[in-house]
Amino acid sequence: MYYILNSNEKIAGVLNNDGKSCPFYDDHHENSIAESSSRDDGKLAKIWSETLSFSVPYGYDETDLLERGTQILFRDSNDLYKLFTIYEVTDEINGETHRKSIEAFNSCIWKMSHTQIDSKKWKSANSINIFSYIFERSGWTLDGFNDFFAGAVKSYEVAEGTSQAALDEALKEFDVEVVAYAVINDGNIIAKHVQLVERLGEETGERFEYRHNLKGASRKESETDFYTKLYVKGGNHNNGVQATITAVNKVKNKRTGVYEYLPYIVDDVANDEYNTGKDYLEGTIVNSSIANESGLLAWGKEQMKYYNHPKFEYTVDVALLAERPQIGDKVVVVDFEMSPTMTVTARVVSTNYSLSDETSDTVVLGEFTTLRVITPSLIWQLQADANQALQDASDKRFRVSVMSTEGFDFASKTETKTLIAQVYEGNKLVTPKYPQSNFSWIKTLKDGTVDEDWTERHEDFGNMLVLTFEDSDCTYECVFDNAISNAYFLESDFKFFVKLQSDDSMDRQFRRVAQYAQVEPKTKNIYWSMGYSGYTSAENKIAQSFTVTRTDMQGNILDRMFMKHGGHGSHFGIENVNGVIYIFYCYKNPYNGKTFCGKFKYVANKTYTPDSKDIIVFNTSTSRLNLDTVHGYYVVAQYTRSKTVYRVFKRESFEKGDTKPIHQFTSASFGITDSQTYQSVCIDYPYVYCCLGGVRGTVVNNDMPQLHVIDARTGEQVHVINFNFSEGDIQAEDEMHEPETTSIYYDGDSKYLLQGFAFSSELEEVKPFYNKLYRLKIDNF
Repeated sequence: MYYILNSNEKIAGVLNNDGKSCPFYDDHHENSIAESSSRDDGKLAKIWSETLSFSVPYGYDETDLLERGTQILFRDSNDLYKLFTIYEVTDEINGETHRKSIEAFNSCIWKMSHTQIDSKKWKSANSINIFSYIFERSGWTLDGFNDFFAGAVKSYEVAEGTSQAALDEALKEFDVEVVAYAVINDGNIIAKHVQLVERLGEETGERFEYRHNLKGASRKESETDFYTKLYVKGGNHNNGVQATITAVNKVKNKRTGVYEYLPYIVDDVANDEYNTGKDYLEGTIVNSSIANESGLLAWGKEQMKYYNHPKFEYTVDVALLAERPQIGDKVVVVDFEMSPTMTVTARVVSTNYSLSDETSDTVVLGEFTTLRVITPSLIWQLQADANQALQDASDKRFRVSVMSTEGFDFASKTETKTLIAQVYEGNKLVTPKYPQSNFSWIKTLKDGTVDEDWTERHEDFGNMLVLTFEDSDCTYECVFDNAISNAYFLESDFKFFVKLQSDDSMDRQFRRVAQYAQVEPKTKNIYWSMGYSGYTSAENKIAQSFTVTRTDMQGNILDRMFMKHGGHGSHFGIENVNGVIYIFYCYKNPYNGKTFCGKFKYVANKTYTPDSKDIIVFNTSTSRLNLDTVHGYYVVAQYTRSKTVYRVFKRESFEKGDTKPIHQFTSASFGITDSQTYQSVCIDYPYVYCCLGGVRGTVVNNDMPQLHVIDARTGEQVHVINFNFSEGDIQAEDEMHEPETTSIYYDGDSKYLLQGFAFSSELEEVKPFYNKLYRLKIDNF
């Protein structure tokens, strides 16, 4: 939907394809923040370009409102209200149909392009002063921001001209990205804001793969702006002489051993890697705003990072089976059928989205995340056939692919790389159908001989292989045996385990839904949580509270403890440390607004509050967590339905405060929509189990209770169950069937999956719930 504004910036008309309003078609919203060939450590490529185009038919009152200077308002794919000013109107005849075609700029860009500013110099450049000066007469309000430049003192000059020209230069110089948006109240604009940030978007964990949720992709390599030798020049000194780096660029001549002062810088590593050691590719760069030689040299070295390699531009047609990637997002794009294989982690630097035809959506990716390797001669050869380790099974319907979740280049000698073999039947990932003993590995040395000892040790090794930098000059082949096993479990495989006791002597605050449940196998006890409302009305208004109840394996209540104002108890981790039970939980402290991940001892009848001194805090989070004590991993889920982000951490680093996950993916990546209710998640590395579904979810309302199994390393779904309550032990007496909890526990050599449901109670007069747990033994995940 597009809104047409009048001269007072109030809504005067609406374009909508609802069959009642003036329709629109061929609409395209294009938004760019950087040139497609740029990368994170290059500062030349920052741009801001945002346009809107569409067509409307004759015969509607709204059509007559669309003239040059008219403003258009709409909500973009990132839920921001964007304002555009029409700069070009074309009236056309298409057969017997008349139409009006519109071209518009972002209204902030349009205003800045029509605003003149005087030149101004700063001896010490400050981004806050400079951007404030540039936007001074724009009519748009700058949101607060930090000073973006952190380096040596340097001078800066804004040239006389338009505010937009000055903004273009400042965005490049300070490596900043920008978004302009309107604030709406009662359908009218009440404010216009501009936000400056170091990076738009986020690392979503989204993965787009050809034949899965990628319609098409193109990769274009260009050697434009590819130089390995740069002459660096700056602005003029007071005497009119142009600044160069010669006076401060002292370089030792490798042939003579004599130090020389040179007007250029070179990159020998890049010249060897990308230019096969031939004569340097020479170019000149100029920054007229820098006259200080030392500052000019530092600037030149930064620019060399942009110029020292050929550029790739990736254009991706997004099938939109999941989420639209947003401007600035980091995504992974994979096409195993392109030659050579296209595997790129990149930022979305340009989007072209349509409200009327989502099938035309495209995004452009920039080469933002290429890592420099230590030694070019040791670049891993796994990108060739050997690195893919493709080993066709005897049945040609199958293919095996080997990938690395951390890329194929080593950025340091301390890194490790994990190779993962995945089995596909057609285009369906079916790795869990096969036992780990079906995967063996062969190591081939540089001289072409097989490392027999290593290969023997890696027979029946499994589909995951961890390698170090010392292994990087060898090739590795995965040998796959396609003997199938009974892989996937079904709804009917779950057997009734226990009904959690409801205490008849207690009030309704103890007759609610069990939010989460876990078995502690050493003590043969079950620990489960439940929202609690047993405090006064005034206390309940502060924040939710919950209980953790301990029962035996028959569901009989033994004791319980309380977490006052700590949330509603979904979900948690548990660990037995020398007989002491610890509960691991993420919560928000309502007294100071801070969020924490912490652990506390289970003590019968004890009451904790978020600021209790005996809670051990080890990280911050606004999310929900589960702990895999067997393998040493956490999963943290930030719940927003289809946009739920799952982050996996190594336990040791997470408990030291690390906030950078080793794996990340979203619920949309395995098909979750906004109509589906998030419930719980648990981790048994490398698999993550996600439970979704509403209280009365059905196929019709698209909120069917489901259990999804995801490979955390790739973000791919490997199995899903729809609970139909029509077979086996899981039976609902009526339409009430909320799948609140899923968890894993080990008992000796056996691994069990628990699935819990809340059903309507038999006690109709008080209408509480009762909770049952079902269990199955897992052999294949």
